[in-house]
Amino acid sequence: MVIRSPSKSLRLLSRLRKSILGWVLIFGFVIELGCGSEPAFHPHPDLTNKGGNMPEGPSVMAAPNRCHITAKVIQIRPSANYPDKRELEIEILASEPLEGPNFAMVGQKSAAFTFEYSDALMVGNVVTAQAEFIGGRGQGVFQLTQLALSKASP
Repeated sequence: MVIRSPSKSLRLLSRLRKSILGWVLIFGFVIELGCGSEPAFHPHPDLTNKGGNMPEGPSVMAAPNRCHITAKVIQIRPSANYPDKRELEIEILASEPLEGPNFAMVGQKSAAFTFEYSDALMVGNVVTAQAEFIGGRGQGVFQLTQLALSKASP
């Protein structure tokens, strides 16, 4: 918007203030300006790269997806927040899409979690499960359901 004179600007602001669209425009402009030298948007640290900037490209969540995987368990640890949840690191050995895109690439090491933990599950086991990729571009985690030890487990 080009400001020609303070009085014209005040008249325009007065007219805009009387309409809902005007309030949206004014409010959007104020938010865009932010507060002082501080940025108006502070990204969560987990979503930034090492330089503290947002990753390039749009932040879009993964489309609904589900696949059947066979994977080797590399690491198991209990969740700090949920007693019935186990966080895993897995290496995907085989993957078959069931619904939507297949985000499980053979040979990929990935983070995963499950609520279907049993004491029989150990590091080095080969498991089968249905996996759903939850997350977005650059980072995410697989939720494993119908988890079972594979016959190929040691």
